[in-house]
Amino acid sequence: SRSSPPHLPWCPPSVRAGILEPLAGALIRGGYDRPVRSCLVDLCRQMGGDVLDHCSGAGGPALGLLADWPSDLKIRYYLSDLYPQWENFERIRNRHPEQVSYLRDPVDATDFGSLERQWARQFPDRPLPRIRTIHGAYHQFPPEAAMAVLRDAYLHRHALLITEPFDRASWASFMALAANRRS
Repeated sequence: SRSSPPHLPWCPPSVRAGILEPLAGALIRGGYDRPVRSCLVDLCRQMGGDVLDHCSGAGGPALGLLADWPSDLKIRYYLSDLYPQWENFERIRNRHPEQVSYLRDPVDATDFGSLERQWARQFPDRPLPRIRTIHGAYHQFPPEAAMAVLRDAYLHRHALLITEPFDRASWASFMALAANRRS
């Protein structure tokens, strides 16, 4: 059994897992995935190819995005994270075996060289996806790292879809989403 790298010191693994899974569920129930899926479908139709999701967390957005994926648009959706929750990744892959794979080692979205080496080891016969996504995690990057992600996507001519489901300055949006679920 694989062990995860140490988590962020201020956030114990059990707390992180206890936040990510319910949050992903609330976002799916709240319909966050519908406009994101529409944009991602358009990108995949225009660019062809697969999708590499950075900062996948517990993988929740993938479940929502792939739930009503157009049957005529075949893609592979790769999950990755600096602190991967492999059990969740495996569960999602088992639910969507024709669409989902994941990177077995931690992936730092700011270190493209490391990603390329890992990709070549794990998927030697598949090209690195030209479409990359970050759902609900970009706000966590310090400014220099955020710029590095954008610069890297530009330099490699990759599409980068960054989505943030609600205003992180307050939890008002999250609470509204949770309240909509109860109504």
